Amino acid sequence: MDRLHQYLTLTTDIGTILRYIGAGTCIPPLVVALIYQEFDMLLPMASVPVVLICLGTVLIRLPATDREPRLSMSLFSVAAIWLICALVGALPFVFGADMPYIDGFFEAMSGWTDTGMTMAPPDVDALSHTLIFWRTLMEWFGGVSELWRSRSPS
Repeated sequence: MDRLHQYLTLTTDIGTILRYIGAGTCIPPLVVALIYQEFDMLLPMASVPVVLICLGTVLIRLPATDREPRLSMSLFSVAAIWLICALVGALPFVFGADMPYIDGFFEAMSGWTDTGMTMAPPDVDALSHTLIFWRTLMEWFGGVSELWRSRSPS
């Protein structure tokens, strides 16, 4: 039961971060889809912020405890956020490019963690402009988090 209370100390923070990420991924990909008239990409791109914001709202509404989280639980929350973002970030690749989910997950995890590896077809230009922008946006978010982490005081 103690482990459950430890997880509940983090749900509000994880939920808030997921909602912020959902808000940050809401407008830019949809604008790119409209600019390039890739209307078939609107629904796949809208799925990401909707799922992140809904999941974040559910986590925020879970009963929180007033305990201070342990360091190990805080590290777990960072890994959980990356995992959740990659699981959800794969949706546009699956629905928009007909990639197998595991390839879309690899693509999204590569973007969020900023490794740069890709499972995209040999000709990356075969992807839609919106998916190329989505990949770049994930790498930017991943890079910003790395920059922020490296500059934060120890």
